[in-house]
Amino acid sequence: MSPRTIALVLTFGMLTAAFGNVALAGCDDECCPPPPVKLELVAVDPCTECEYDVCTLIPACCADEAPCVTWRHGIFGRRVATYTWKSCDFSFDVVVNHRGNHWVR
Repeated sequence: MSPRTIALVLTFGMLTAAFGNVALAGCDDECCPPPPVKLELVAVDPCTECEYDVCTLIPACCADEAPCVTWRHGIFGRRVATYTWKSCDFSFDVVVNHRGNHWVR
């Protein structure tokens, strides 16, 4: 083998060793957050008393806490409910249009 070939083999071996450890280490419970939790709730508009079934995913760290809910008027006659979990800094909106269609954003 030539010195250049030996240098390439050694370099490749060092790169494999360096990056192989990262790949082999994987992800344990300490570095990866738990998977999101499915949340099914009923959003009740305080102005109209209409109920809307909502299904979304929230971070697992928020699952034990009750959200703070605020309603506001949106554009084009929409109503917007904001669900906020302060301890884990997460929120989502439920938007309801004038026809009663709703979606999560």
